[in-house]
Amino acid sequence: MKLHSFILFVFALAYLSSCTNRPLNVLSDSKMEAVLYDMYIAEQEIKNNSAVFYNDSVRRQKLLQSVFEKHRISEAAFDTSLVWYNAHLEKYIKINNRISQKYDAELTQLNKENEQLIAQFTVIDTIVLYRSPAFFLQSALRENLHDFCTDTAALLGLKQFDVQCLVLGVCDTVPPVLTFYIESKDSTFVHLDTIRNDGLYSAQYSVPARFRVESIYGNIHFPAQKQHSVFVGNFTVSNQKTTVLPQGRPR
Repeated sequence: MKLHSFILFVFALAYLSSCTNRPLNVLSDSKMEAVLYDMYIAEQEIKNNSAVFYNDSVRRQKLLQSVFEKHRISEAAFDTSLVWYNAHLEKYIKINNRISQKYDAELTQLNKENEQLIAQFTVIDTIVLYRSPAFFLQSALRENLHDFCTDTAALLGLKQFDVQCLVLGVCDTVPPVLTFYIESKDSTFVHLDTIRNDGLYSAQYSVPARFRVESIYGNIHFPAQKQHSVFVGNFTVSNQKTTVLPQGRPR
């Protein structure tokens, strides 16, 4: 091989090597991933507390600097690595995909733990005001109405009422209607809801705090006389009170 050809070969090899090999001052994939993840967390904290960080650039810089100190790198090393990874997009995209997956997994776990903690310190007291055995509404036989009312003594201090039932056989042309009355000394609140779908039906009714409820009553009925029947099961009127216990006193 002639000398000039050999020199060209060496330069070409060096060029290819520089394109494919990572320089010594560039962070490895795993190190860059760890730093970027903590950097994104820090930036998210800045975004969520923009009012605190907006006029305090020193505090913002300290938070970002804490990421470099945690991973024992300099800001210059991070910037150099960032430039290199931006020039090698395939690696950079893979790193960001792994970061996204890790973030989603940790967020899901955090939400799960938060829900468990809330459940641990939450007590739901349910007062059942009315419950009916299962029944059919049969319009053709004129059994097209089911009435309900509650014990007045149980209503003391209650302002909110939950209605639930299982409904099967609902037809678009003949949907059943729930009528719910809440009566106070000076006013009567009337709620009219059409039940349009099979399955669990749920509704919630309430009155302003200044009203004292004296009675609640109502019915489920067919407004039209057509050949049809609907099954209604576990029709319940109740009041639910949710209490969050002080931390340290799990139920």
